[in-house]
Amino acid sequence: MHAKYKFILLLLIILLEGCDSNQQHYLIHDLIDEEQPDQICLDLTFSITDSNSTKTIIKSDTAKVFTNRNETVLTGNVEAIIYDKNGVVSGTLTAQQLIIDDKTKDMIATDNVIMISKKDGNRLETDELH
Repeated sequence: MHAKYKFILLLLIILLEGCDSNQQHYLIHDLIDEEQPDQICLDLTFSITDSNSTKTIIKSDTAKVFTNRNETVLTGNVEAIIYDKNGVVSGTLTAQQLIIDDKTKDMIATDNVIMISKKDGNRLETDELH
């Protein structure tokens, strides 16, 4: 056998010995155990209304809907524009994650939460806001 082919064969044996099939098994097992969303939406914009007036417009990079938990989890550049009863912007909220209870519409913003009041310019920064 030529030295070139011997080298390639040796390289293939080393590479194959370095592979561990159990590692892949654990990765797949982790994915199966993790609860998967029923729906995934990308680059999402939606509004929350009441009596034909817009209360909030929300944008995010990703939304995951978990029907069994009655929960929607928005992640990545979450922005909420909040309107008063006259339809005027009263404030904004930004965060990296927003969890919405689909039954009550209660929300929990987490991870670098910033809320700014348009009326007086007050700014609130926190890790979590309910």
